[in-house]
Amino acid sequence: MRTAIEALAAVLGGTQSLHTNSFDEALALPTEHAVRLALRTQQVIAHETGVVNTIDPLGGSYYVEQLTSELERKRTIIRNRKLAVVERSGDFFWIADDDPLPLQFRVERTQPGSSSR
Repeated sequence: MRTAIEALAAVLGGTQSLHTNSFDEALALPTEHAVRLALRTQQVIAHETGVVNTIDPLGGSYYVEQLTSELERKRTIIRNRKLAVVERSGDFFWIADDDPLPLQFRVERTQPGSSSR
């Protein structure tokens, strides 16, 4: 299964040549069963997914580029909102508790003269 996904990723990435290793090839010369399975893996990718029916299966990567641009646009909006909160508060302490970043890098605000936990 992993080899099939890796091979499909290579095809979608524009590989010019593809070899799927047999599962026992690292140990010795591959068995007939392993060779057949590796061949069938390539055949499934070629015939069942339809990636061989076009030169560029991702259509020039326009769709992937659009998804990436949308993700970047949304992240920029979130970052700008957080920076505005930081600027209003006057220091660099994360305010929002729903963001995964402050959960990983929690900074506790302490008043002058108080001890941190």
